Amino acid sequence: MNNYKIISLEKDQKRREALIKNLKSLNISNFEIINAVNGLYLNDNVLSNAIIELDDWWRNNKVRKNGYACTLSHIKAIEKARKDNLEYVIVLEDDCYLEKDPKTFIPDFEWDMIFIGSVFDKEIKNNISRIQKIHYTHCVMIHQKFYNKLIEYYKKYTDVIDETLNYSNIFKENNIFGINGHAYQNSKDSNILNTDNKLGIYGKETYKKQF
Repeated sequence: MNNYKIISLEKDQKRREALIKNLKSLNISNFEIINAVNGLYLNDNVLSNAIIELDDWWRNNKVRKNGYACTLSHIKAIEKARKDNLEYVIVLEDDCYLEKDPKTFIPDFEWDMIFIGSVFDKEIKNNISRIQKIHYTHCVMIHQKFYNKLIEYYKKYTDVIDETLNYSNIFKENNIFGINGHAYQNSKDSNILNTDNKLGIYGKETYKKQF
């Protein structure tokens, strides 16, 4: 079964090819491309339930719509995993670079969702941390039992994916963990957001220096 779902805009063939090459180098072949939602084609009224408190840059409707399109793209990937009846899914944005197969981080304790490739504290076991906030969604592992509930969280606000989660109670109410490193945003610009490097997308070495 295709446990790895790559979300990618149809126009971004080079990013797709780069990530597929990376996956194959890790002997990962059970992946599927999910065509991402392009925020450039969304109407302004899709932001009717956006988060008011975000800063001025995020209030820009063009940026906001592209951010919400990223949320919609993650929903598409989860819905496909649900349809495929996958025990778990690993959602990858196409500017992700993996240095290790994410499935090796599946813990031996109860979990709902794991973010791979950021820096977290309060380590629990084997570099896995309980988290309260996230800034990156380029590599996310989701347990089957959490598909429906996560989609509900994503649909609560019509806004950028990480802030949609950060403004909810998802981290308090569920078993959400993070893994330091091992997955990095590897492009010079943000693919789904169409924002030309305004999010500070990090390659591996630059990424490590930020934290």
